[in-house]
Formats: sequence, C-alpha cells, structure tokens
Amino acid sequence: MPETDSLSSADLVFVYTNIGRGHPSYIDGVVATLKSNNPEINYYVTDVFSSGTFLTRFAWLLIRQMYQFGSRGGMITRLYNRLRDKTGSGESSRLLKTILGRDIRKMLVHFTGPVLVAHPILASILSRQNRVVYQHGELVFPVEAAVDGCLATLVPTQETKDSAIKYGIEPARVIVTGQALEAELCLDNQSVFTERLKRYKSNKPLCLALFSSGAYPPDHLDLLWRIVSSLSKSDMKLSLFLGSSIRKLNWFKRK
Repeated sequence: MPETDSLSSADLVFVYTNIGRGHPSYIDGVVATLKSNNPEINYYVTDVFSSGTFLTRFAWLLIRQMYQFGSRGGMITRLYNRLRDKTGSGESSRLLKTILGRDIRKMLVHFTGPVLVAHPILASILSRQNRVVYQHGELVFPVEAAVDGCLATLVPTQETKDSAIKYGIEPARVIVTGQALEAELCLDNQSVFTERLKRYKSNKPLCLALFSSGAYPPDHLDLLWRIVSSLSKSDMKLSLFLGSSIRKLNWFKRK
C-alpha cells in the first residue's frame, strides 16, 4: 500500500495523536497490515502536531501532558475525562475541543474517504465531519471511549463490544478485530505458543514480562510492585518495562 504525500490522491487517511504508548502503536499495526495485504490502496499519514497554528499545537501538547497525569486522580483526571466525554459536556470541554479540532477539520473538510484514528478525543472531533474509523485497542471500554457518529469502532474482543453497545454505540458499527499486537510480536507466534505450553507443563521457572502504563497510575504501580516483590521471592525471572521515566525506574530500584 503506497504512502502518498498528496491528500487529494489518498484513499485512506491515518491521523496520529502521538499520545501514550498504545494509541500510536494501534495505527502502526493497521498501516503495516494494509501495506502487506492491500498494496493497491493509497494512504496518507499525518498527526495533530505536524501542522496548524501554535495555539492548536500547544493545546494538543497540553492534552499529552494531561494524559501523563490523567490517571492519578483529582482535578486533572476529571478534566481529562471531561475532554474524552462523548457528549462534550461543559463549556471548557467544547472550547478546548474547538481549538484542538480546528486545523485538522479544516485539512480534512473535503476528504470523503475513511479516516482512521486511535484516540476518542480525535474521533469525537472528526466524527461529525468525516467517515471516522475509531480503533479502540484496549480490552476495557469506558464510557469516555464511546464516540457517536463513527463509521466504525474497532474493538479487540466480544466483551469490549458488549461494553461499547451498552454505552450507546450501534451494534452494527462495532467490529471485533482481535487484540491489537505489534507485528514483531506475532512473528512465528504458533511455535512460540507451543513452546510456552511445553514450558508450563515442565515445572521449570518462567520469565514474566510486566508493563507499566505511561501515565503511571498509583494503583497500577502498587500492583506492579506487589507482583515484583512476590516474584523476587520465587525462582521466577522477570522483565519490567517502565516506560521513559527514570524517576519511576529509580523508585523501583530503591524498593
């Protein structure tokens, strides 16, 4: 699937928010899969930081920072969830969404093909104007992720789809895709799966990989620490992925 520099020649547009670890990676996986399976489709890639006014870029940078702190409770969490609210309730939410969406809506106002996004704020911004395909890669589907007006909402499991329907998304517009995994993790996955089953049955020590959220919610870090502490008392091995925060890494080292 050839990437094009011209929006006018594109059949499909991918819009990145570059917020968090998972959201961008979901789109990476779709691009890689389509490039392999549908080379005849022209696609155009952009992100919310690559163009537009200083005010718009600054607003998205603010959202990125809010994501980092948005799971820690308090006022920032409430504001971040308000911004993700499908109804856009509250004047501050509508005002900020107007700022966030002004340039990207202007760029895509005449584009009639599908626009794939992986963040509910961006889906909400574009769903009234474009044919939005919103990829929700997480297994959990909170009410803030329910965006009206999308052409399709992609979810990993039937349970996730049931939650989306519960929050008002039309069943026909919710598509179960299976869990979104980075392509490199899927190479030779059948033999890896088979070898893992053999290892389980052998009673030999296992190696476990633990991943932190880039937002570092306290409950999540506490759970990670309890798992690490438990494993350290056994003969298990572990790999702990802590994102880019040196401070959090040092916290675990001190513990």
